[in-house]
Amino acid sequence: MTKQISDILKGRSGRKIITLTPNHNLADAVEIMARHNIHHIPIIEADSDKDSPNGRLQGIISDRDLRLHSRSPFDYGPGVRNNNDTMEKAVSDIMNDLNNHTISTIMTKSMVLTLKEDDSIINAIDVMKEADVSAIIITKDKNEIVDIVTRTDIMDVLKSIL
Repeated sequence: MTKQISDILKGRSGRKIITLTPNHNLADAVEIMARHNIHHIPIIEADSDKDSPNGRLQGIISDRDLRLHSRSPFDYGPGVRNNNDTMEKAVSDIMNDLNNHTISTIMTKSMVLTLKEDDSIINAIDVMKEADVSAIIITKDKNEIVDIVTRTDIMDVLKSIL
């Protein structure tokens, strides 16, 4: 029997899907990812109800997007660790950058992948591998966001059947 995405989602009903809008700044995304230990946030239209994940899907932002965008303190040179002034400057610059750029500047817009709950896990694996992404947004009718399935979720299913 082929397992479906709905098999991954069992036991998750009632789980709140955290979303942001393109107008939020990057610092908001960093803070939410850290606080909720998540790596992907669906981005919905700016005029959507912020307490509802059911606004029109605009894109997705991942921790990878943020890492690729943000500078590292180590970009300030090899001695940054031993120089408090340089480290403070580096952290201040990074925070200013995160606060002064909106999610719309780096979010993935063109390759937002969605599947339905009745799609097979094999299909999810194929789509993720082909697109080289680590998550797929699961939607219902009219692009209503149901959940997010990640590579880790798929590995957990595989582990349970091996």
